[in-house]
Amino acid sequence: MSENDLKMDVDPSVTELCDVTTQPVREFIYRYYMTLTGVPHDTWRLYTVGARYTHVGGCGPEEARDQGPVFGQFQIHVNIMHQRFTECQFFIRSIYEQPMANGCIHVLVTGDKSRSKQPAVSFVQSFVLEFIREINQYAIANSILRVYTLSPPLPR
Repeated sequence: MSENDLKMDVDPSVTELCDVTTQPVREFIYRYYMTLTGVPHDTWRLYTVGARYTHVGGCGPEEARDQGPVFGQFQIHVNIMHQRFTECQFFIRSIYEQPMANGCIHVLVTGDKSRSKQPAVSFVQSFVLEFIREINQYAIANSILRVYTLSPPLPR
């Protein structure tokens, strides 16, 4: 099989979408975490009107209660304000994005989160980004944040 045969098997619109979106998506993700930790009361603006947000796990008693997904910008705002993200720092390890059939982009972010000098915990956050033509930028249609707390080592 030649190199030309391989190129024919790839949908050109998908390849073009990946090339075009990589930088804007990464900029959006960095802006999201800067807003989340710097001015969390504005984070709701990065979500679409009918967005969903789920925060699972955590290390504090407030975070350990998984209340399931919240819907809409107002409920997302209330949930984010309850999590006290201003006390957190996020260290992003990786960002992976993939175009979806409906024109949205699925983004997977991995990294570490620390809160007020406590040990860092790992997190994974999944986003579905929708491009809003009226404002010429991305907005979050769906997001799941999963925080992994480390359990103590088992005795030998």
